[in-house]
Amino acid sequence: MATTTNFGWTTPDDTDLVKDGASAIRTLGSAIDTTMLDVRQIVQVVRATDAIQRTTTSTSYVDANLSVTITPVYSTSRLILVYTAYGQMNAGTTGDQRWSVIITDSSNTALSGAEGTQLGVSFGSTVTSVADAVNIWGYVEPGSTSALTYKVRFKSSNASNTAVLVNPNTTAQLYAIEVAA
Repeated sequence: MATTTNFGWTTPDDTDLVKDGASAIRTLGSAIDTTMLDVRQIVQVVRATDAIQRTTTSTSYVDANLSVTITPVYSTSRLILVYTAYGQMNAGTTGDQRWSVIITDSSNTALSGAEGTQLGVSFGSTVTSVADAVNIWGYVEPGSTSALTYKVRFKSSNASNTAVLVNPNTTAQLYAIEVAA
């Protein structure tokens, strides 16, 4: 008689007869479904885009008007947040100038690892702007199956300079990727 177990269910010996094939297939399917939860996998991907140019001279973080809301399927899931855009800094003054981009939760708290200072440049008297790609990755363990919102915020290091997100003919993208854990 069947004594071997595989993934928590009993498997028949080579000489055993399968009396209820439909039941055996359901048992196998359930065992596979349960086992697959142990393997890390992408559960869902939510994406938001913005093609409107955003600018600020603020030295405090302001919303870039790009957010994504995700409702995790599992409370044990991890979320990977990815932001990609093309940005620019227009100089009103010379010297070392920077602008920063972060991903925050709904309380405007920056996510660990989801922050980056982009376009750190030293403007000389002949340079008036510089542009570059902005790519930021963040990671969070929300511990919840409630809807969660994440957004992009940015600022200039100097009120005389204009930080620009989403240059003409480009689109900013923010992804929330749920990974089962």
